[in-house]
Amino acid sequence: MNIIDEYRRITERIAVQESQLITAKRDLQKNMKIYIPLEVKGIDYSQDKIQTSLYQQDIFTTANNIKILTGFIKELEEELEELYGQRKGLEKTINSLADIKKQYIMYKIKNPRMPNWKIANKIHISLSSLEKYIKKIKEETAI
Repeated sequence: MNIIDEYRRITERIAVQESQLITAKRDLQKNMKIYIPLEVKGIDYSQDKIQTSLYQQDIFTTANNIKILTGFIKELEEELEELYGQRKGLEKTINSLADIKKQYIMYKIKNPRMPNWKIANKIHISLSSLEKYIKKIKEETAI
């Protein structure tokens, strides 16, 4: 079942890429919020001076970070599009196979909670026939 393994591998890569994309977008938002212009206020010299230990990076470092993150996000989005295309191609290949076992496994990978009667309807066989195939799959995997 090399096709099924490849499909699972691509799906895992998609999940990793989506996670990295979310993280990169969060980092980009943080960097973009650093130098949002604030409203102009007067300075109250009657108050005591407060020393802070917070470090704020300079605008050039922030601009460079934004540039790097924007490029990284673009790369991730392009790679995700490729992975989605590969996964869709594998889905078509698996679903075009005449092997009922592979089609059943494909449906279970995509939606593990899908009931067997729905899968039987989708692959156009009776529920009892599907259950026979399921029994064969379990016997094969037990060996």
